[in-house]
Amino acid sequence: MWMEELVVYRNQVQVEATSTRKEIERPNFNKTSEEGRRDQSPREPRYTYYTPLSVSISHILDQALAIEILAMPKKDNTPPKA
Repeated sequence: MWMEELVVYRNQVQVEATSTRKEIERPNFNKTSEEGRRDQSPREPRYTYYTPLSVSISHILDQALAIEILAMPKKDNTPPKA
């Protein structure tokens, strides 16, 4: 009898743990609606003043790629008959 009650209790605990775990693991990110987008103000600059660059952005990007600070993503192959 005691073993049967223990099994029932264990099953109840497992069911409760999985239900709360599912609620925690699955946050609903799809709640963005039209109303939510209207309420958000446009993004403002993070800082009020930025240091002017002495070279062009494309030159900085070329140098970053040359010394492998940045990596260009590999191009996916186009599937046949696409």
